[in-house]
Amino acid sequence: MVRITLELDADRAAALLRLCEKITHSDASGYLYPHLPKEVRDEQTSTMLAAAEQVRAALAEEGVSGWPWIETGHANR
Repeated sequence: MVRITLELDADRAAALLRLCEKITHSDASGYLYPHLPKEVRDEQTSTMLAAAEQVRAALAEEGVSGWPWIETGHANR
């Protein structure tokens, strides 16, 4: 188990939340090496998506929201 503590400003926290909310299977698999066996890439993709979901949940638990950042580029305006 790896435990991290991360401090982000409100804009970066909202941006990271949005990224974690929107990443897809296709996005994640596009970051992997195509020469690896499909089974390995499928497992890695699932792991990436699960990790993104953990980050999303942790941000949401801290009260981070994508609004109004998604419309204005700023989390607190």
